[in-house]
Amino acid sequence: MVAGIVLLGISGSRDAGGRGVVSSAALLGVSVALLALMALAIPLGRSGRGASLPVLLGFAAGVLIGLAALYTKGLFLSLESGLPWFAWLVFLPLVLAANIGGIWVQQAGFQHGRALIVVAMNAVTNKVVTIIGGMMTLGELLPGDANLAAARLAGFVTILAGTAILTRFGGAEIGQATRAPVRA
Repeated sequence: MVAGIVLLGISGSRDAGGRGVVSSAALLGVSVALLALMALAIPLGRSGRGASLPVLLGFAAGVLIGLAALYTKGLFLSLESGLPWFAWLVFLPLVLAANIGGIWVQQAGFQHGRALIVVAMNAVTNKVVTIIGGMMTLGELLPGDANLAAARLAGFVTILAGTAILTRFGGAEIGQATRAPVRA
């Protein structure tokens, strides 16, 4: 995961002065689609069909916290564009609601399952929502230079792969495998 973060840093080093643009319609569309997907997923988890409830609560928390990251960027882009009323009246309430909602859903996930599962699903979903949502709605495009674009894509893939590896080979399994027998 550290290598992925380094690759993202390298890929963004030349275009640090670039300014994103908020596409309100696209952000609204992404938000509605993700919230609808989340609203459909939770009842499936509660019914016992499909994925387990802790996995789906981790997914829902990741969606909300990922949306909060998009709204935070939208808030600052609105301020930079000279639209403080839009930033404070639209984006600030969205940032607060999405962050608080994400934390609340994550805590509900902790009560229904192992923290490792909930946190891992949250982390992966959060990253995917932020990366893809940022590219679709906030002007976070790949660099024009092919090498920098490849570095950015490799960074995304490396971070997601690292998160998946941590999910699969998390601390609980490692702790059980290395635990010394207890002698009475």
